Amino acid sequence: MGLSGKRVTQLTAIAVIVIFVSGFLMAILSRKTYNPFTNYISDLGIGAGAEWFNFGIIVTGILLFSFFGLLSKQFKKNTISTLGISTGAIASIGLVFVGIFPENVEFYHYAASMTFFLTAAISVLLLSLAKRQKNKLLHIPAALFLISTIIGILVISGILVQISSELIEHITVLTFGIWIIATAFSE
Repeated sequence: MGLSGKRVTQLTAIAVIVIFVSGFLMAILSRKTYNPFTNYISDLGIGAGAEWFNFGIIVTGILLFSFFGLLSKQFKKNTISTLGISTGAIASIGLVFVGIFPENVEFYHYAASMTFFLTAAISVLLLSLAKRQKNKLLHIPAALFLISTIIGILVISGILVQISSELIEHITVLTFGIWIIATAFSE
């Protein structure tokens, strides 16, 4: 007896989180001075432990692309869900390029990073709207992710200056991970 499509989606979501966290932790263990209040996550892509982080980001992006492909089978085919899945796929590709082009390849890294964060936010918003009738609890991680993304944009643009943009980035990534798991396991 084979695995159901839903179960494969759930396992892929778990793999996304495990691979990201593994690469993240391996890089942190190689660099004792890492601080989420003063370092961006991408800082782990250069220096000691960078190979763990960059490899983890690339594999995470590939798995995330698979996750969105599998997730498409759980949504009714309509414009909102199709756009949500498509922007999720674009975010996944952006994440792969974050791993290929670390911070010291500035233009490409920042383009890939912004592509990931912005398209992931659009995807979460659209897929949350597409699934709104089924599971109201799914809106909590989606709302947290969207709020942290908006705050991050305001901090980076200089509108909010009293908040650590590095910490906001960590919160944004954490809430995106929670949304991935919540979405995979929702009915």
